[in-house]
Amino acid sequence: MSATHTVTADFGRDGWPIYTFNCHAPAESPCHAVYDCGCDDGWADETVVDGVPSHRPMYDDEGTRHAGHLNTQACNLRDWFENSDEVLRGAYTFPVTPDWQGDHVLFHAVDEHPRPQVETFDLDTKENDR
Repeated sequence: MSATHTVTADFGRDGWPIYTFNCHAPAESPCHAVYDCGCDDGWADETVVDGVPSHRPMYDDEGTRHAGHLNTQACNLRDWFENSDEVLRGAYTFPVTPDWQGDHVLFHAVDEHPRPQVETFDLDTKENDR
């Protein structure tokens, strides 16, 4: 997958989408940085050097840098996405298939990039699942 972050729109049973933010970033990506410095006003110049993330406090002109650590379970971009209102912009057109329900039509979103079917192999019976 080339995108480091994706959003899944699940239309569920009521037709209103539930969005899920997915992080696929490498382990040393800045989005995995965790800081204990309390820079709640923000920061700038974030980098990761030799596996150690650091940033400059937003309103610090002296060049002070705060070091943190990487946690692949954390994703700063996911936190922003999940804790902000109206985070998506733009339009995405996707195919749908109609499904007649007897008195109305239910439209199903079609995945344009289906995941390949994975063949499993049972080591005990030496047979595959096909």
